Amino acid sequence: MAIWIAFVSAALVALCLAACAGVPPVKTPGLDSARAAEVTGGWWGGAYRGGRVTLESVGAAYRTSKEQTAFLVPPGSSLARVSLSLCTGYFRTCRPLLQVEVSFEAQERHSYLIRATEIVHGSDRFRVWVEDSASRETVGEKQTGDRARSDSTYTAA
Repeated sequence: MAIWIAFVSAALVALCLAACAGVPPVKTPGLDSARAAEVTGGWWGGAYRGGRVTLESVGAAYRTSKEQTAFLVPPGSSLARVSLSLCTGYFRTCRPLLQVEVSFEAQERHSYLIRATEIVHGSDRFRVWVEDSASRETVGEKQTGDRARSDSTYTAA
């Protein structure tokens, strides 16, 4: 039974990756793609507690579907609007936690990853940063407030 579940899980992951691979990045209107910088979101946390970092918009470019995970932006100052979600369960059911705006300086033909980590376990205090994918240098950062979580479904491990 466990082998069957592992096989089905692997097939679903492969299917999702194949489906998402064909989705073009969101492009800033009027952008010269040869000079563009690419910005993507990802995941935060680990197996015990974690979630998704979703880009809602970067500068003048807005996501129009859930499948869009990357943005092409012009070089210069940018503002990324990011949603952090807490994901639980085997199939990673996610619910929104908070939204953050992070400013950064994009360079021509660079690739950036928006990352996040919890400052205080079980809280809404996060460090969100923009990292250059090649150099691993932090080019923008923001820490969220210290609101206490009011969700009763969370229990400390």
